Amino acid sequence: MLDLYLLRIIDQKGEEIYKYKYAPLRTHIEGYNDFAKKSGIPLSSTSNDAAATGLISRGYISLENIRYGYSLFLPQECSKEQIAYLMERIPYFRKLEEKNRLFNVGIYQEEPVYYNHKKYRDLSIEEDINSKNENRERRFIADVLLEELNKQLEKTHRR
Repeated sequence: MLDLYLLRIIDQKGEEIYKYKYAPLRTHIEGYNDFAKKSGIPLSSTSNDAAATGLISRGYISLENIRYGYSLFLPQECSKEQIAYLMERIPYFRKLEEKNRLFNVGIYQEEPVYYNHKKYRDLSIEEDINSKNENRERRFIADVLLEELNKQLEKTHRR
């Protein structure tokens, strides 16, 4: 479903406005740099994390195809359209995890988070912490993401 592209960028309308095709030796940072050049949006070229954080701080979603799964970076508050885009893909993300493929989700925060010192929450780390504190099995990150999206959707209905 998503494997043809190394990097996808989704705008506030829930539309994929940029796709960087997968090819041997291509890197995510090259895709971010290409997007920055084409869109005129300045992004840090120091790392994938820095470029992704720059995008999500502006309300975009970044989806990186990594060798063994995906890294998904989200704005602090997704639009209804972005939520719909992600909800549609939850079953696919869950299948990845069921096949022991990696699925990471970062959600933008203005200040660095205490557990990773980055400007995004990491749902994998949070689920590890919560499952240990609550003495329960760790859930799939796709399910944690679904829970997060439902909370955000509730907030959009109250606005």
